[in-house]
Amino acid sequence: MTHQDYAEFVIQTVAKNLTPTRNYITTAALGGLLLKTSPEVSWKTFGKRTLSAFIEDLEGAGKLSLIKTDKDALAVTLSDTSCAPAMTAAEKPSSLRKPIWDAFVLLSPSGKRFMHRK
Repeated sequence: MTHQDYAEFVIQTVAKNLTPTRNYITTAALGGLLLKTSPEVSWKTFGKRTLSAFIEDLEGAGKLSLIKTDKDALAVTLSDTSCAPAMTAAEKPSSLRKPIWDAFVLLSPSGKRFMHRK
């Protein structure tokens, strides 16, 4: 794996793990994900002592940004927000239980449109 391939791999991993509620991933979590998915290659392979040093190179290229969270942890976000993955309807969380959700959403659910109260 070349330096460019690994840089693209890091950017894709960051993009996959962003959510609309949290547009960053901590460097600790990112490092764990990178080592888990690709244990044979790490940022140390390319002469960087830490992951944040590798990300600083990508920050200089304008692809990623290092930020501090409200708990003062180091985190990574995409520099260009248009590259963030869009959530589909299936990925959006629902706070309703499935039978209740079906009663509201489906055009013709089977059974009656009320629940047992006990």
